[in-house]
Amino acid sequence: MSLPRFVVLIKSNYNNKYLRYIWEHLQGRVEQNLLQFSEENVESPYAKFEVEMAKSESGLVHIRCCYNDKYWVRLSQKHWWIAAIADKPEEDKSKWSCTLFKPIYADSNAKTVRFLHVQLGHYACLWRIGPPLGDCLFAGSENPDKDSCDVCTIIDPKTLSIMPKHVAFKGNISLPRFLMLKSNYNKNYLQLHYIQEDGQKQGFLRFSGEVKSLIAKFEVEKAKSKSGLVHIRCCYNNKYWVRWSPRHWWIVAKADEPEEDQSKWSCTLFKPICVDTDAKTVRFLHVQLGNYACLWRTAEPFASCLFAGSKNPDQDSCDVYTIIHCKSENPDQDSCVGDPKSLSTGIPQIHIIIKNTNTNTNTNTNTNNVS
Repeated sequence: MSLPRFVVLIKSNYNNKYLRYIWEHLQGRVEQNLLQFSEENVESPYAKFEVEMAKSESGLVHIRCCYNDKYWVRLSQKHWWIAAIADKPEEDKSKWSCTLFKPIYADSNAKTVRFLHVQLGHYACLWRIGPPLGDCLFAGSENPDKDSCDVCTIIDPKTLSIMPKHVAFKGNISLPRFLMLKSNYNKNYLQLHYIQEDGQKQGFLRFSGEVKSLIAKFEVEKAKSKSGLVHIRCCYNNKYWVRWSPRHWWIVAKADEPEEDQSKWSCTLFKPICVDTDAKTVRFLHVQLGNYACLWRTAEPFASCLFAGSKNPDQDSCDVYTIIHCKSENPDQDSCVGDPKSLSTGIPQIHIIIKNTNTNTNTNTNTNNVS
């Protein structure tokens, strides 16, 4: 059968929920790295999978989880649970670590499919069992399930019609090429803040800096793939804003170059969204996650660092920033202007048309799920 190379969603025909990767240890529920039919959000980053054709035999595939970049495979030699943990494809059918699956049509119009685990010869099925493993993917039977628990609808991203996230009204925002961002919550400036973990120094972004400092200056670059989106580069270390890792939503300055593939966790695209009618304040939406980049109220060492933690604007405006125009990235120049009345007219601008929004609010005082 012919599957789209990039499969956004795999929807169960039994419980009508989407297959998702379990990235966190859910307390008393599901073990990390398993796959569960429990997702209801069609835009969830955990529900995206890529199909790769096998090299050794036609009609067989490998399936890669886009969130953690791992392939579907048995959880261990002793288990038939299917997990996203394989670092690379394995086509040796004699090995328990074989990652080959055979997609088999479940209907005549080729809209639904079963996945046969090739090494076991068993169908990958939504498994009806009590918590914590209920609805997880399990290669448990040589025969198709009589209740179609092993039947999935494959949804190609090109066929999706997703409603816009924002309700817009008139008002444009023009971002300068070089800028600083002042938090409307704690009144501090965003700056590079190194946190060392496991011997590695990570360039976190924290609202604690002074205005005239290179570590607080950023350059905005237009995206090439879509208007209204940008990349943001830290002028101090010359790195782009990006998620810390596939497992984290912390925003750090560590990407060597821009990445515009929205299926990748390493995507560096942000969408600036005007907050007020004067276009002096802005929110930044992390495009790949669909979450707002927010000053996160949590304990040290991550206190006041930038975290893409919520799909809704923060009720205390922890995700709202005042734009400070800078003439250049040179720290020796008196180039940053905090008073709107004294803004320089000769600043190289990136003129991006962003519309104001009117959306619901949310709080981020819950500090779970942030490390």
